[in-house]
This record gives sequence, C-alpha cells and structure tokens, in this order.
Amino acid sequence: MNKKMPLLHPMYGELLLHSAELLGLDREDDAFNKVIERWRSSKSPCDFVLLLNQCVKGIADDSMALAFCYGENLHPSCAGSVGLAMISAPTLGDVFAVIGRYYAITGLAMRYKASSVNGQMRLNVDIEYEGLTNSVRVFFVEALLACWKNGADSLTATNVQCDCIYLDYAEPSNAERYSEYFGCPVEFGCKEISVVFSEKLFSKAVISANPVAYKRSLKTCESALHEYRSRMDYAEKVKACFAESNDLGLLSLEAVASRLNLSPRTLGRYLSSEGTGFQKILEEQKRSHACKLLSSTACSLEKIAESVGYSDLSNFRRAFIRWTGMTPTDYRKNKYLLIE
Repeated sequence: MNKKMPLLHPMYGELLLHSAELLGLDREDDAFNKVIERWRSSKSPCDFVLLLNQCVKGIADDSMALAFCYGENLHPSCAGSVGLAMISAPTLGDVFAVIGRYYAITGLAMRYKASSVNGQMRLNVDIEYEGLTNSVRVFFVEALLACWKNGADSLTATNVQCDCIYLDYAEPSNAERYSEYFGCPVEFGCKEISVVFSEKLFSKAVISANPVAYKRSLKTCESALHEYRSRMDYAEKVKACFAESNDLGLLSLEAVASRLNLSPRTLGRYLSSEGTGFQKILEEQKRSHACKLLSSTACSLEKIAESVGYSDLSNFRRAFIRWTGMTPTDYRKNKYLLIE
C-alpha cells in the first residue's frame, strides 16, 4: 500500500461500525475498542484495514450481509470533493469518469480502469491493500460492488442492471446470493474483478446533476490530484500515466516525460535512481494489459496486440512468451476463461 496515500474520510469507518452494530456486533471487547480509537485518531488506510478485520471477525457468521449493508450505507459524500463531483455529474458515464480519474485522492487503495468492447463497458478494479486476509478481501469486494450498484440506482433513480460480474476468488457456498442481490450472472475463479454492462447505461442522466457544482468540484479534485502526484515516486507517476491511457503503444518516453513536464533524459535519470527504467515499467504494463484482455474479453489477438503497441502479431506472440512463458492462445485457453 502506498504510504503517501491521503487520509480517509471518517465516515468510512463510522458507517462500517454502524452497519456492523445493526447486525449485532459486540463492541465490549477492549482490543476492538483500541482498534476503533486508533482508526478515529489516524484515519489512515492501514488502520482502516485493521478496523475491517475486526468487524469481519465480529460478524463472521454472515460477513456477506455486513458487506451488502455497508455498501448500501456508504454515500458519495464520504469521498469529499470526489463525491460531490459524482453527485453533480451530468450522466452516469461522467460519474464513472470521475471515479476513474480521481480514485487515488479518496484514500482507498484501489485502481480502476474502464474499457469498451463491442458495445459493452467493462469496469476493472484492482484491490491494492496489503495484508488483507482472504475473508476481509472478499468482504471489501462485496461491499464495493454493493456500493456501486446502490449508488448508480440512487443517482439515476432507476434499477441499473449489469450484464455480468466477474470475481477473482473461489465460489462461496452461498454464491446464489450474489445473483439474487445484483440481478445478473456472477462468475467466480476469474483472473480479475470486473463488472460488465451496456454502454447505453453511460448516457443515463444523474437526477442531482448541477453544472456549477460539477465544474467547481472537478477543479478541486484536479488540484488535489496534482498535490497527491507531486508526492509520488517517479515510477508511480509513470504508472499513473499508463493507467490513464487506452493505447500503451502511443506512450513513449518522450510522451510521458512531456506529461510530467520533464525532459526524457531527466525522467530517465529519476527512474534509474529509483532502481527501475521506463522500458521495464512499460513492459510490465503491456504484459498486465494483454493478460487482462486475453482472460476477460473475446478480442482478437490482432486487436490485443495492437492495444499494447504491436502491429505485427508474431512479435506480440514472442513478447508474450517472454512475459509469461506461454503463447497468448494457451493463456486464453486457461480454465479460468471468462468469455465463452
């Protein structure tokens, strides 16, 4: 977890405790109360993880109910200026654009990426918290999905339907509750966490849209993002540039250096001092992006190769074998294939 992350809004913890108490959490334990006080004092992402652990342990009999309850109770206002931008955005598509660009300044250790394939939108999320037990990580994902679902419904005053949800953990014994709650197929044992829905949903109007508030909140978010990135290592800044791009093939050292207001030589020197290099980071991002497309979409190999900067399919195959030890076709035939 990035130690330079912003502090969390206190309501993230208070709503978690409220949700747990609704389900009968016993707060008489002295050790638990110390964790609560530590969280209230620091608001740090690390102490939030400790609080998550305690709450999930306290409601171990039905942590899924706690996750869904917490997700329903969470409100965009917990995310500060990012939440205001979401509430005042014109459309649901603009809401997800806000999440994708400004998630880092909320203090939540996650990374989002949206992509469009054949009229469908796929929203991927990587959980970047360190030290999570499997049960707490599953809880976190369940709460996050419930928050998205209920937030989208509330912002549009409609019942927003996903086409499918893909989860990267084993199917639980009560898996049918997922489909009942979200109203769509849910696949387990996948290589990533993603939600797929129709692109048409992005045009749904937000009932609380406010152009003035939206413009002002975006300005505040942009300023906060600039301040956050100014504290990042240069390797982290380069990765952030890659995360915002839909075409890794277009991001050269010169292009990224320009985005960071540096000369290519200066950026290279900074990366070298951090024990890495531009080409190494680029290769890591290409490998990760190619693996995700192979495992979670029906894109042709040609399109995937092009998306990571290879115009020649044979060159892409050689690179992929170098990255993973197997061909793209063999990788796609893996038993965790998401798309038939």
